[in-house]
Amino acid sequence: MTAAPPPSTLCNMNPLPIFFHHAHPPISTRLAAPDWQLRLPVRPATPAPAPAAAPLQVRYFPRDRSVFVDGEYLIKGVAGAIFWKLARRQAERAEAHFTTRELRLAAGELGLPEVKDNVDVRLLLLQRRLAERDGPLRIERTSRGRYRFEVGGRRLCLQSEAP
Repeated sequence: MTAAPPPSTLCNMNPLPIFFHHAHPPISTRLAAPDWQLRLPVRPATPAPAPAAAPLQVRYFPRDRSVFVDGEYLIKGVAGAIFWKLARRQAERAEAHFTTRELRLAAGELGLPEVKDNVDVRLLLLQRRLAERDGPLRIERTSRGRYRFEVGGRRLCLQSEAP
């Protein structure tokens, strides 16, 4: 029987030398390391609470159904009425999900025409306008005819002006 080559020779013959490189000490010496070498950085158990963001100020003018968010014009018309309906639902009942069917059933409240209401187009316009602002407000499509109104963790402070 031939004697096994010394360990250093085995390491040199390995096609993957990185795993058995001499720079890495054996596991037994790593476990026997002093306590100060084995300490890992300690993270706090709970993250620090983020400062509460100021609520978004939403003003609605029913005369022309225009909407202002934090003093800046957002949109008007039927799309403004849709936004106001979604903002009220979010503020009063914390409901984020909605469907185009719900909007069509509220045609009188939103001022939709009886023929060719174009709810999808008006919703797309509102969705794009919110994306242009790059703020916390978003409308995301979840599936066919279903959407989610996101407020980015902010509270809505709603104010409707007299008609």
